Amino acid sequence: MAESLWTIRCFRCGRELFVEADYATFTYHCADCKASLYPNDPLMHVPAEVVWSEGALASRIERRPFSSGAVQATKYLPLMPLHDPKKAAAVSLGEGGTPLIRLRGIEHQVELRFGLSLRIFGKVEGANPTGSFKDRGSLVEAAKALELGLPEVILASTGNMAASIAAYSNRERRVGLGCHIVVPRTADATKLIQAVVHNASLYRVDGQFSLAVELAEAFFEREVARAAKGHRGRFYLGGDYCYRMEGAKSFSYEVVEQLRRRENDAPDAVIVPVGAGTNLSGITKGFRELRDLDLGVRALPRVYGVQPFANRTDPEHPVEEEARSRQTTVQPDDGGYRPQMLTNFKPEFGAVLVKNPLDAIKVIAALAETRGDIVGVILGDAVDLRYNHEEHGFDTLSAKWDLGRFESLFVETSAATSLAALYKLADHSKLKDGETVVIDLTGDGLKDTWVVAKHRLMLTVEAAVREEQESSSELGPLIPTARGPDGSSRVDERSVVALARQVDREIRSRGAG
Repeated sequence: MAESLWTIRCFRCGRELFVEADYATFTYHCADCKASLYPNDPLMHVPAEVVWSEGALASRIERRPFSSGAVQATKYLPLMPLHDPKKAAAVSLGEGGTPLIRLRGIEHQVELRFGLSLRIFGKVEGANPTGSFKDRGSLVEAAKALELGLPEVILASTGNMAASIAAYSNRERRVGLGCHIVVPRTADATKLIQAVVHNASLYRVDGQFSLAVELAEAFFEREVARAAKGHRGRFYLGGDYCYRMEGAKSFSYEVVEQLRRRENDAPDAVIVPVGAGTNLSGITKGFRELRDLDLGVRALPRVYGVQPFANRTDPEHPVEEEARSRQTTVQPDDGGYRPQMLTNFKPEFGAVLVKNPLDAIKVIAALAETRGDIVGVILGDAVDLRYNHEEHGFDTLSAKWDLGRFESLFVETSAATSLAALYKLADHSKLKDGETVVIDLTGDGLKDTWVVAKHRLMLTVEAAVREEQESSSELGPLIPTARGPDGSSRVDERSVVALARQVDREIRSRGAG
């Protein structure tokens, strides 16, 4: 039976976590492993993953069509956990098949600066329908919600995922899913406008992304508990979970196929920006599957994750210790890595500003498996360069300008971290002469044009940012939260009930309309 092709299991202990046919069992986290690893931290979890049965993937592909034809994400749907891949293709907006561009101008800069001759390719994920890599996972998530018969999707997002899943679930398309998005109060209004245009309903929470995730998960857990009492399951929980990770695999499939068509072998190294870590984990899994299926990958490429340092400080009265912080959420530690929660990031990093890296444990495993590493980078503003002069030329803004200057590529600031990391890896002799390196350019530069206005045109943007934060109140109700002993916002039962009431009100108004 199709159900035996895959199971949903704990990434750490391998225990089966839920059965797709039984909504009342749904959970994306392992309670047993959480109690063992993080007994005193309510926000840290151990995630689920899709585990394919032996031979299942090989039984679902036809090798000749897989290795020929147009490069697009729908071609790879048989390698996704969907029972009817052809039916799932109806959800598609034409995602995938993004350009893999030889960055010859950057290659020349690397040779001049570091004496290295590399073949460098940029995978331009901003060419996806909503302008970011998120569309790969949204294709799978919207198809899975339809497959499970769940009419509503709820998720947390800082912006890119909101825009993406809203487009794919759009209730006015033939997909016909309701979409409810919990966002931080200060999320980028530009990205939220994308979601609103695609008929999503927004609900704001007074806190960072991790609080929005906590509230969306608590709401979903409430729905699952109601299902256990006989109520009909209605909501699919979208986000950085196991199904989205499967969608990210198509990046790897495309890279190998695009390189092969240029008579290149699979890459030696891949550099991926890391927020929650789901994208890097899925990309690593994609390369592993191609290796195991003997589809163009003999050995796994080294996978490097790049993260911003948590070094924000008051620019008017900077504190040197804060400005020189070398902390990342996946922190190198005594030869290994440890996940940690951090908040002190500069807002320019946008799409990778994740206080709690949900898939950190998967990232750590991927780094070990591929002999990769975490690379920390600074933004490169005036305060950064004053206190981190040794990072000048290896900073994110320099990389962003280089992509525009030498390649005519305009990328989101978080995407430019991948080139900043390449420069650091070259400087530290982690890349070797003649190697092929792919950098993941995760989003389009139109996602955060205010960064250019502030740091390139030297315009004052603080007022515009405040206006965005104030105007966002028109984009959705503010869900009340509790205050913890330290004054920070916390999700409690009152928050969940308030969200449930707002969601039900929105669904009823939609029906009345």
